[in-house]
Amino acid sequence: MGKQDDGLMWMVAGGFGSIMLAVVLIPLRTVTPASNLAFVFLTFTIVVAELCGRSAAFVTALVSGMSLNFFLTEPYLSLTIEKRDDVIAFLALLGCWLIAAWFGRRRARASEVARRGRTEL
Repeated sequence: MGKQDDGLMWMVAGGFGSIMLAVVLIPLRTVTPASNLAFVFLTFTIVVAELCGRSAAFVTALVSGMSLNFFLTEPYLSLTIEKRDDVIAFLALLGCWLIAAWFGRRRARASEVARRGRTEL
């Protein structure tokens, strides 16, 4: 399996993981607002960004937003949002997800550059 195949595998895993996370959080949607549950998705996106790379994190961020909206925001099982506060929270969190995805694997790339530098010396 090549590097491109690994990237595609991680994109699918991140997207599927976001959907499964939303399904697991369904019992909590009546206990707390969806914006509180979004922090779980944000954490998941940061972990995917760090471990799997930027592309997988972007897919995870986008699917997380759609999963949060579809499964955890009223009206349920729809991609519409009724409450204005939920719209604002959703847009703000989507921005956070995309920022987290953008910075994904930055540390790993810096470590790789440092390792190559040591090898060349």
